[in-house]
Amino acid sequence: MPILWDQYFKDRQDIPLAMILENRALADAPYFQSTPWKDLPQLWDRYLRDRIPFRELFMPGYVFTYEKLLRTNVSEYVTGAGDELFMNHAAPVVNAALGIIPYPEQAKEHIRLTAAGKHAYFQSKGIPYYLFLAPDKSTLYHELLPFYAGWISHTNWYTEQVSTLQKANIRFHPLNDYLGQFKDHERLYDVMFDNCHWNGNALKHAYDYMAGTLAKDNAAFRPVAYGEYYSLEDRKVVMSVYGSEDTEFIRLKHTDNFSCSELPMQYRSDGYNKICTNNAVLKSSLWFFSDSYFGETHGSYGVTPFVHNVHTYIHRHYGMGTKPFTALADETLKLGRPDAVIEEYVERMGGTQHSLYDPKLRILGDYWMKTGGIFLDHKTDLSVFSFRNIDRPDPASGEISVQADSRLTLNAPVAADDLGRVVVMGKLNTPANTAVKIFYRDETGTEKALDFGIAQGSQLFHETIHVKPFSKVNLSLQFLTPGKYRLEKIQEIDDLRERM
Repeated sequence: MPILWDQYFKDRQDIPLAMILENRALADAPYFQSTPWKDLPQLWDRYLRDRIPFRELFMPGYVFTYEKLLRTNVSEYVTGAGDELFMNHAAPVVNAALGIIPYPEQAKEHIRLTAAGKHAYFQSKGIPYYLFLAPDKSTLYHELLPFYAGWISHTNWYTEQVSTLQKANIRFHPLNDYLGQFKDHERLYDVMFDNCHWNGNALKHAYDYMAGTLAKDNAAFRPVAYGEYYSLEDRKVVMSVYGSEDTEFIRLKHTDNFSCSELPMQYRSDGYNKICTNNAVLKSSLWFFSDSYFGETHGSYGVTPFVHNVHTYIHRHYGMGTKPFTALADETLKLGRPDAVIEEYVERMGGTQHSLYDPKLRILGDYWMKTGGIFLDHKTDLSVFSFRNIDRPDPASGEISVQADSRLTLNAPVAADDLGRVVVMGKLNTPANTAVKIFYRDETGTEKALDFGIAQGSQLFHETIHVKPFSKVNLSLQFLTPGKYRLEKIQEIDDLRERM
């Protein structure tokens, strides 16, 4: 079939220069005297390409020639079957899908801890927490990956995340199987435009599924009627130098019923932070943490049809930076108690790993999962320990008197989990800044030790020891500063004990 070059360039005349990433200084000609010979070809190439006129027309033709005619991949995207584009630069979607970049062990540990910790945190307050895992385009449309994908034995990140979350003992919902029933009837990811996010078709199905899931516990979340409260509309959009495509965008209706604004600063996470009030609904509240799948694409802009289900709707990006998730949640609860909390993220992001910066979240997660180890708080059963140079606690104050060369030892070994984890955690009030030494011995018989610090006063602590998965581990603690230590209460753990 002949290439209609006139039509090709006509279709691309509306491509803004910013989309071609040309907002930069033009390259200078290289100096022969100061430039190594091996670098000259690359530098001359940059110089000559920057001096070609009509560059905004040349670049689409250049990419078209290499991608379409020569079947050569450019750096940003990988071409699959049927000229399907897969993102591989901002996030290594294809490399992850093919197992070229394995799913990290640390990510398995922390998405499980984070998910279990959030479930336990909200469970302690009687608030349902729902976690939804979205597949990448490469997982939902694996048959459209490049031809060589079938030559490589691999496990994608999605499968790894589902497997590790299944061991968190929480309610979570993988979306790949549900969306799979629609993918052959309508596009859920675009071929070119924004091919790393769902389009409006998938957003509609995901909302229906999420709302239906929540409605099993609370009828207020029954999906609002499609067509009456929101709809899809066709738009012709441009994907940088790759061309234009028709795709679906969500459009909310009855926008006069609700108003939205930015959350006050103290309640914000990284990214977008929306709070909406719907005066057509008298009660109910929802918190929705999501990635950009729901937050910034295809007409949602951080507001989804859920805004029609509740009086107060808070939608935030799940990114927290180093801010503790439980601290943000504690603060936001001052605005009001939600009837439900949703979190959604897509597989390529590796899962939310907020437990990295939040010891309370780690403690709640490991307490919920019953991870083996030592847990010290005001209700710890100390009959399971033996004491050396440590007086038994005062029943009234919960204080223990620690002398030099102390040891607090578990009488029986504990079992590591499938990731080889045992933990030492709790809350102590200490007489001074001190170090605590953990002694541990697994089935190899060799005793090892590691230290961690605790600041003077009341402090949470959580330390993880990594050994062979499922091995039996003997544990003991040594407090290196003598004095009186008090085992203290963690409110969420106490509340969780009652609810469990």
